[in-house]
Amino acid sequence: MLWVIGTAGSMVAHAETCSTELPEQVTWVVPNTPGSTYDIYSRILTAHLSQYLNTDFIVENRSGGGGLAGARRIAGAKADVTTIGIVNGAMLMASQVLPELANRPNLESYAVIGRANRVKHVWVVKKDSALADFHALKTHGKHTPIVVATRDVSSTSFYSLTIGAALLQLPIEVVAGYGSNRDARLAILRGEVDLASVNFDTALKMMESSDLEIVLQIADRPIAAHPALANVPYLGETVNVRPTDAAALASFLGAGMLVVAPHSLTATKLNCLRAALERVVLTDGFKTELKQLGWSLDFASHEEVARDWRKVLPQSEKFREFVLPHLQQIQGTSP
Repeated sequence: MLWVIGTAGSMVAHAETCSTELPEQVTWVVPNTPGSTYDIYSRILTAHLSQYLNTDFIVENRSGGGGLAGARRIAGAKADVTTIGIVNGAMLMASQVLPELANRPNLESYAVIGRANRVKHVWVVKKDSALADFHALKTHGKHTPIVVATRDVSSTSFYSLTIGAALLQLPIEVVAGYGSNRDARLAILRGEVDLASVNFDTALKMMESSDLEIVLQIADRPIAAHPALANVPYLGETVNVRPTDAAALASFLGAGMLVVAPHSLTATKLNCLRAALERVVLTDGFKTELKQLGWSLDFASHEEVARDWRKVLPQSEKFREFVLPHLQQIQGTSP
């Protein structure tokens, strides 16, 4: 796959060398609306990249289709490094393993520059509800399906909920159409749904402003040393869930924010961008800006993204079987 092009030796390109390879202006596509997490993150990142590479980055918001419009915009761009951007890695992995999504961009549609940040999902419920801990959730699920909120089949939460529930042998009813985490939070508080799956950083903010709490970490190990996770189990330690399955799901969801370019970008330009991204995200200035927003940093090189994909691949057929009934229900199709 093109996203593993390059060697460690080729990653030592410096800004001076890269500036001769890159145009004066690069369009950075964001598949979400202004003010979204992807948009804010992109504007911070491109400001630092612009300074480092002496290249102007123009942020273009191309929302629609649950991120598909922006993803297609990047995939269809010319391979002249005038257009790159950020996409939902879990959406690309889903397109890779689900033939039913074959008309969507997948990992092979791009050259991966790096992972800007990992997504670490947790399940949240209403505080002090009958489902306010994992044991209560499992007990309730023996008699009644858990009603869960998601946006659509392109969202990371959809895969966290459908695959996670199947691994736990927990019956669920998926309700799509909640366009934001705020919508899902309000749905829980109103009693429309029982549970939602959100990024851990988002969960912390939601807990500050509403009566929600975390009941499960969707991971093969604790995702953070944080008081909010005290006594909260993680998927890999629950009964009947194989560690390899938990690790594969964590890697699937954790693909997170991928910085990508058109797949046919030349190796020289690609390696320049990879080196620049890795240098910029590790600077004190960039890390300070993220910290001020309450966001964690979990950068990964394109090699690490490839390793994560290899963890998912052996479980892909199993995951497809878990997801397919819910995907068909939401899309209104039959088996």
